[in-house]
Amino acid sequence: MTVRCRETAGVLFQHRCEEPPSAECTICRRPICQRHQRWDQHSVTCVSCLRGVFKDPYKRHSYAHLNDDPYFFWYFHSRSPDPYGSDDYALFDYRGSSLDGPTDDNWAGS
Repeated sequence: MTVRCRETAGVLFQHRCEEPPSAECTICRRPICQRHQRWDQHSVTCVSCLRGVFKDPYKRHSYAHLNDDPYFFWYFHSRSPDPYGSDDYALFDYRGSSLDGPTDDNWAGS
């Protein structure tokens, strides 16, 4: 049985890597190939473990060298930490609905 890279991180989708390993991740100890290894200070780390580090926004500045790395693109190029876009907020904009007309003062509710 041949040993292969155990990383499943992809740029867009997760998939199995068929490359032979060239190192071992210092965090999870999985064998990783040259394409999936990144230097984390003085040790080699896989993309998945390094993405876990990136969940803390205060640590991202230490990894500015990964700014153009396709595996970490959205961490640096996100315009806002807000997950909602302008189309989502537009749903709450005033659109002249029929609810702004005169109301019946004798309304008793439901």
